[in-house]
Amino acid sequence: MNSSKSLRLIGLIIFSTFSAAPLAHGMWDGISSRAAKATTSILNGYSYLTHMNSTIIALDTIKYDKLFSENPEKFWGQYGKILPFYLRIRYINKAINYLAKNGVCVDPIMLYGKDLYCSSHSDFDSLVTYFIAPFISPQKSNNLYELLEVEKNHPRDTLSDSHMKEHQGVIFSSFSTLQYRPKIKKLFKEVLQKQHFDKEKGDCCLIHGRQPAWHYAADIYKKTFNLTQSIDKQIGDDYVFLRFDDSKRRTEDERDVLFMNAALFGNCHNRGSCTALYVMQGTDMSKGPSYYGFSPQSFFTKFKLLSYYEKYAAEFTQLEQLFHQANPHKHGQLLAVSIAHKDIGKIKTLYSHTTLQDSIESGKIDDQAEYILDMDKDYLLDPYNGPRIYSFNAYDQEKFKEYETARDQLFAQIRADIEADKKQQNTNLQI
Repeated sequence: MNSSKSLRLIGLIIFSTFSAAPLAHGMWDGISSRAAKATTSILNGYSYLTHMNSTIIALDTIKYDKLFSENPEKFWGQYGKILPFYLRIRYINKAINYLAKNGVCVDPIMLYGKDLYCSSHSDFDSLVTYFIAPFISPQKSNNLYELLEVEKNHPRDTLSDSHMKEHQGVIFSSFSTLQYRPKIKKLFKEVLQKQHFDKEKGDCCLIHGRQPAWHYAADIYKKTFNLTQSIDKQIGDDYVFLRFDDSKRRTEDERDVLFMNAALFGNCHNRGSCTALYVMQGTDMSKGPSYYGFSPQSFFTKFKLLSYYEKYAAEFTQLEQLFHQANPHKHGQLLAVSIAHKDIGKIKTLYSHTTLQDSIESGKIDDQAEYILDMDKDYLLDPYNGPRIYSFNAYDQEKFKEYETARDQLFAQIRADIEADKKQQNTNLQI
């Protein structure tokens, strides 16, 4: 342990041991003169250590200020891992200022709040990946398609393409860290391809972003739902459940709708309505499934299968841990909602006088346009006859595959238990 850490640890131990009572020379009746002197010596020692600690911080600041000024671009790569925690904020701010002076916009909304005050090693790795990367391996691109590594011969005929061409400068500014997020880039590229594929069929692909907790909840809900269905009625990968009960997520005077963008970076001027930002940040406007009481246990209770959840409760805990391990940066889930051509008229437009159909025909879209679809049981919420909804993510795919394998094995075992119990019940009836 280095001297700085040793001094801080000794000081903390002394402070936590004696701060619970007001120790000072002669304060306690009956305390011996020797004990009082010892107490005073300890307190004086703590004051000395505190002074030494302040001196160490000051010396560290002088040291790292000099190193940063000598080579700002290599500072984080060389010293980031050994930089004392109490100095990280200082040099993050210095880095932001340095980037700004060199024409690189760093938008704080693109950083998780915890990253700026990270205390764990994993949080700091996230910070290095998302923010400090420009100093370690600087790279620049002035073309969004090059940035997303989209092939030059790939058609560029969707509303996302039109929007990217019209608002390229703002998109670069709002998504300044995108070039250092390979998994997010891959996700966005896949979405562009999906939108083009739907356009070729005459359909339209809208997108919606939400926090990863909804991804896990919807995944477990679908699997639980399938336990109650025959093999030919199983819901596959072409539908994602948006509701788990009959309750609405909005107030009585507001319609219960799904908000969507037609352009990948749509509403880049309005962060509260931008799917791409929600996915990058892993956020949405909801309070999350746990707030509404949704959990694997509640799903099994709904479908009258609670005893099977209770039997495998520990496995469900492990399963959720695997899910989170696959998404260490807490990216959101992107839903691609494929609207058949005949149903495009069901989509309503907000903040624009141009309908979705008009935008499709003209090939142009307003940045502020949002699209909504009623949470209708006869359409959007119908897993069999409603629009197809596909899930995209920017997780660690190897770890996510581990989660999916464990999930499928667990539900296969539960299905086997259900079948065995049914067979036993039939046998008992025959007897």
